[in-house]
Parts: sequence; structure tokens; C-alpha cells
Amino acid sequence: MNSNTGKRPMLFSSSSSSSSSSDFEHNLASAIRAQTQLLTNAYTSYNLAIASYMENMDNQPPRHGGSTFGHRVIHRDREEADRRLWNDYFSEIGKLGLSTLQKVIEAFRILTYGIPADAADEYIQIGESTAIDSVERLKRSLGSDI
Repeated sequence: MNSNTGKRPMLFSSSSSSSSSSDFEHNLASAIRAQTQLLTNAYTSYNLAIASYMENMDNQPPRHGGSTFGHRVIHRDREEADRRLWNDYFSEIGKLGLSTLQKVIEAFRILTYGIPADAADEYIQIGESTAIDSVERLKRSLGSDI
């Protein structure tokens, strides 16, 4: 019968004799060698599996969400195209025009404070005709007779 009843079993029993001490050391060394061999086998098996996977991946075409494999790539200067589009539609000879925010702010200033349209030129650097046009557009969008 085991003297450790109700407890975890002991891997190695200890006794006071010198032969049991050397048996303990021998059993411990054997257990360490067995564990080392198991870990070495697992490590080798894992490395072989990774190497096999990587070798298979080298033989396959790339799987990504971009262009289709084998298609030619056409270089498009998207930044330059964006700059040209901006210049063509939103500026005058490469010079940026007034923003919508500037026009709306000036229209609100004219309506709120009752300043003349030609005074708008001093604060936001907007012309009188542009200020009047902005006020008219704001009035139409609000649908009121201001």
C-alpha cells in the first residue's frame, strides 16, 4: 500500500539508504533525458512541418486582394491627376478660389450685422459681387425673403 493515501503520488520514493540516493539520481537523470528527447522530437517535428508549409507556399501564386496574378501593372500618377482635377475645377489658373465656408460666413455676416457687401472685401478678402451672390444663394437655400 502507498503511504501517500489521498495525496498526489510521489514520482520517486526516498529512503535513508545510500543505494536509494543513487537510484533517485539515476531515475531523475533518466526522466530528464526522456523529457529532453520528447522535446527535441516535438521541436524537430514542428520545424519540419513549418519548412514543408513554407516550401509549398513558394510554389503557389500570391493570394492577395490586389491585382490578378500575371496581369501587367499600369503606373498611374494618381496624385498628379488629383492636383490637375483640383486645378481644373476649383481654382483659377492654379490659384485656389474661395471656399464655400468663406462664402457662407460672409453671407451670414452681411445678414446678421447688416454690413454692406463691399465691406466684406476687407475682412475675408471676398469681392462685392461674390458677397452679393453668396447672400442670394443663402437666401434661396433657406427659402425665405430676407
